[in-house]
Amino acid sequence: MKKIKKDRGYVLLIVIIISVVIALVGAGLAVMNKIGFLSTRANVLFNKVQKAAHYGIMEATRRIVEGGGLCEEGIIEDTINVGGVAVNVTTSRRGLVCSIRSEATLGNAKAVLVAATQGFYGIGTYTVKGQVDANIYGGLVSGCDSDNDCSIPGFIVSGSISVNTIQKNCPQTSSSGVYGIPPTKPNVKFYDLVPLAFNANCFYELLTIFETEDSWKGYPMGLGSNPLWKNVNGTSRQDIVFDKGNLTSCPNPEEVDEAELIMGDMSIDFPEVPNNISPSCRIERDEKLILNLTTMKVTVSGSGENFDLSNCTELLINSGTGTLNINGKASQIKYIYTTNNSGINISGAENGTLINNATSEVEINSSFDPFVVYSRGEVTLNNVSYIRVVSLNDINIIFPNVEDSTLITEEDIVNNSNTLNLTNVNIFAKRILFGSDTRINIRGGMLYLYTLADSDRKNDTVLNGCWYNSDCAWIGRNLRSANIGTADNPILLFLVNSATYIRNTDTVNINAVLFGQGVTYLTWNNVDTQNYRGILVRNFPYSESLDINFGSGVSLQFDYGIINTLNQNYWFVRKFECIKDDPLPYAQTIQTLHSSY
Repeated sequence: MKKIKKDRGYVLLIVIIISVVIALVGAGLAVMNKIGFLSTRANVLFNKVQKAAHYGIMEATRRIVEGGGLCEEGIIEDTINVGGVAVNVTTSRRGLVCSIRSEATLGNAKAVLVAATQGFYGIGTYTVKGQVDANIYGGLVSGCDSDNDCSIPGFIVSGSISVNTIQKNCPQTSSSGVYGIPPTKPNVKFYDLVPLAFNANCFYELLTIFETEDSWKGYPMGLGSNPLWKNVNGTSRQDIVFDKGNLTSCPNPEEVDEAELIMGDMSIDFPEVPNNISPSCRIERDEKLILNLTTMKVTVSGSGENFDLSNCTELLINSGTGTLNINGKASQIKYIYTTNNSGINISGAENGTLINNATSEVEINSSFDPFVVYSRGEVTLNNVSYIRVVSLNDINIIFPNVEDSTLITEEDIVNNSNTLNLTNVNIFAKRILFGSDTRINIRGGMLYLYTLADSDRKNDTVLNGCWYNSDCAWIGRNLRSANIGTADNPILLFLVNSATYIRNTDTVNINAVLFGQGVTYLTWNNVDTQNYRGILVRNFPYSESLDINFGSGVSLQFDYGIINTLNQNYWFVRKFECIKDDPLPYAQTIQTLHSSY
């Protein structure tokens, strides 16, 4: 009996143990079931948000392809609902690559995909930012360059476009209409057009480039800085300073529209006369003086008296009521200062830098090697090349030929010849006065015209200033011909808050990259035909409305070669890339993040 009781105790213990095991197994199965449920739920959520994120990529790619490769911010502005999943898509462009980011969320589940697809250069033959209302009823706007197998959009604006003429994809089939891939693109959300056309992030950066550039293929005599005048550290002297609208760096384009800011006006940093010029290098007379840079002697006209300055690099020569004549070629750059003279004549001089700190006139004749002139008075040019003129007053062109030179003035370039021939000349001026009954031939170079850069960005300010006060970037009347740039030697043209004006002229031909900052206009009266080749970009302020009426007698033709020729001469012009194939609906996608629980 005792044995039986002992066995019964073991049985009870075994029953208890088995019950505990069964309970644990049941609990484990319940936990596993819950984990499986949660895992399945997470997997379902993950698949759902991942597919929705893929949909966002595909939808953005579809819109880019249908838009002819246009990839700018705001292609998909609103959140997309894909079966209850919220999808936000953002796009950005760099060169021909369009980047897409698609973020899909559902509760706590999230999937982020990034993709790259084919975009395009981002600019058209005629590209305008601002409150644009364009009406094209005649003429030609073409983004088709069959010679170079290159096509771009014809007309891109951040407003509306009404076309009442032929509108077709390339190739161009007529001498009138709107052509391109696509021919028009309205309502594009542009913030700033500077980065599309130049290797600069904003106009502030572009002005900084102009200030500091001293020598490149397209400007051997420098832009804002003088390559022939360097300090002990080898830094070129900066001659011009731009008003940059109180900016110290590029602003956020979503918050600040640079085109609305008063900026781009220019002032000259005029050299001061050093106090330490040696007495043996100073000549003070009240007679006509002649400086020969070859012998480094100053001769008093009439008497034959002369002074040896061969040991001088810096000279101070004052002729009082007499004139100062300079000729000959120096063995190295000489710096010639003058504060008192009745006029200066430079003839065939080379390797010299004249600083005329008087208001007298400087006349330059037949200079064919590097020579630099700083003058507070007017400067007159007669058939010159390889000169650099920095003047606080007008620069007058009497005899027609100016080549491979840089002309900088706080006032005007005034043509007084019946033919004006500018070849590879870089100009910073308020305006160019072409005159009347003359032939205009400009081949190569850069024009920076800042007529009303110091004024409000208002249509009335610019148009009324040009029409009624002759405050125009250029003015020409009754011109016998006007060729501003050629296909082989185009120009780089900047208009800053200014309008051009040509009147009573048969044909105007412009081959250029033309960039307008602020309120800018090309105006004319009684001009039969206007032919533009290259691209036209207007960075107009959003605060002003812009009506564009494009009719007969005007043609704007894209030319791939013009842009890349200018890129070779001016490194800050963005190298052009064109659409040679239709955009394809392909995208390379990478998943960068996912969470689901």
